[in-house]
Amino acid sequence: MRRALLLAALISGALCGLEGTPVAVGQCMPCYPFPSRCLGGVIVEPGGTICPGQSMRLTAVGAISPCSWSPTEGLSDPMSCVTTAQPSRTIQYFVTYVEAQSHCFVTPGASIIVLPASPTPTITAPASALPGQVGLAASVPLHEGPYFSSSYRWTILNGEITSGQGTHAIIFSAARSPVKVDGMRFGIQVTVVESPVGACDSAAATTTVALAPLRNPRVIPFR
Repeated sequence: MRRALLLAALISGALCGLEGTPVAVGQCMPCYPFPSRCLGGVIVEPGGTICPGQSMRLTAVGAISPCSWSPTEGLSDPMSCVTTAQPSRTIQYFVTYVEAQSHCFVTPGASIIVLPASPTPTITAPASALPGQVGLAASVPLHEGPYFSSSYRWTILNGEITSGQGTHAIIFSAARSPVKVDGMRFGIQVTVVESPVGACDSAAATTTVALAPLRNPRVIPFR
């Protein structure tokens, strides 16, 4: 097998063997039987593992532009020798280009592992509240180990967190003058993202606390 490949390379006038194909006869430096002489590769920064929504920079090493990446899924520019990848799944990218030193066509590859998001937490909160009401509580199940626990990022629309930010349970108050959508009270929107230690963030969990009208508004007598 090796003799056949070497013979084919000699006939073509260029020794590029398994790791490279000559750009033209005589333009390719000897690669076979030393594949390391056909240089090239892909640098993945900052590393090969990401969470959903994160990105990596891919750099074709020693490339003469243009470069052609495949597949193109999640790439900012599939024809650039330095591109950004934001895949939604674990994927292996390949790039074809002319390597600057050997003048061979090379097709190195690199894998990006996309870890799954953590399970979306379930929010427990009141079904309804009054405008301006205080002391309302919302929580999600607590996940903790002997030395660590998850952290939680809460956000509220039409209300204000008064305590508990970063933990699995918060106390909040309702806005006195809630935002209206098409003239209707929107309600209190409570959202949380769980960040486990050593794992990817969860998707955002959201629930809405309805804002009920005041039942017995206080009447101020005219004087």
